[in-house]
Amino acid sequence: MRNTSWSGLVAVFFCWVTIAIASAQTLTTLHSFNDSDGVLPKASLMQGSDGNLYGTATEGGSKDRGTVFKVTPSGTLTVLHSFCSDDDCADGFDPRATLVEGADGSLYGTTLEGGGKVSAGTIFKITPGGKLTTLYRFCAEFQCPDGELPSGLVQGSDGSFYGTTQGGGPPDSGAVYDGTVFKINSTGAFSTVYTFFCSRSS
Repeated sequence: MRNTSWSGLVAVFFCWVTIAIASAQTLTTLHSFNDSDGVLPKASLMQGSDGNLYGTATEGGSKDRGTVFKVTPSGTLTVLHSFCSDDDCADGFDPRATLVEGADGSLYGTTLEGGGKVSAGTIFKITPGGKLTTLYRFCAEFQCPDGELPSGLVQGSDGSFYGTTQGGGPPDSGAVYDGTVFKINSTGAFSTVYTFFCSRSS
């Protein structure tokens, strides 16, 4: 009987503590997007070595093709770049992947589309101050053997960045290619590491 009473008391105390902790939590909205600074931020934020948060929005900005932004922990947001600022959207558009901070302090990312007349995506580098450099435009070769529609990046121990594409690969009569693994360095030297493929059924 005594053990049952203590069990009930412990359960009630635990429940009270849980409710007290839950009620003490508060949510603070740092920024509400307004189209001019971006719309639909789908990727996670990353915190730079400077303490600020960096992210991308898939739409919005000056050309409604997405943005790269910086937001301070107190909520001050700055648009670093609005995509599709070049002819034929040579800088890309529709950035969906989380940014990666390189060892050089710049941020690296991809756009799912854009990059010129063949809209297959880009890899870009941007400084915390907002200077964007397009490092690579996908589908640079006939029939896109270098891939198209890139996902996010990761920096390897060798300093290079690695990523995947959702399509493309060298054409071949005996296989259907469905994406690549690629490698690129901070100056834009690009190579295809692996091509995914499946055998074409007869």
